[in-house]
Amino acid sequence: MVRIIRKFPQKCENYFNAVILVALTSFYPLQDNQDQWLNSLETEYLSHIFSVSKLVPARTRFDYQGIIPFDGTYNFLDRGEQTFGSLSNCKPVEKLTIICIWSDKYGSGHLFAHFSEDLNSFEGYWGSKNERPDAPWNGIRSN
Repeated sequence: MVRIIRKFPQKCENYFNAVILVALTSFYPLQDNQDQWLNSLETEYLSHIFSVSKLVPARTRFDYQGIIPFDGTYNFLDRGEQTFGSLSNCKPVEKLTIICIWSDKYGSGHLFAHFSEDLNSFEGYWGSKNERPDAPWNGIRSN
């Protein structure tokens, strides 16, 4: 079951404000073996994205292949039709936390995602280009 949080947590809000500028221009320095968690990110997550005032079913795929930044894709059900989008410029900002740029026919913005220790799920928030990410985007590993 995906846990739904409708408000951007205060601790994440303060953290996000401090990290967003750094994350967009760089990434945290990977120490020996600290990037091993990224190796498991080439996978798909059954997810839910908050869209038009409700959570909608989605699929989110992160395609880390040893190179930072990395990309991904997603699709979600929008009024009965599939909408496809891309994730780009994905970078770790700390262990188990990444920031990406999402883009689809509705626009673009930032996705801020924090993964569980076993990488079987993530809790994320998205926002449009000029908005603070506070709309839920969560997922559970599908394979």
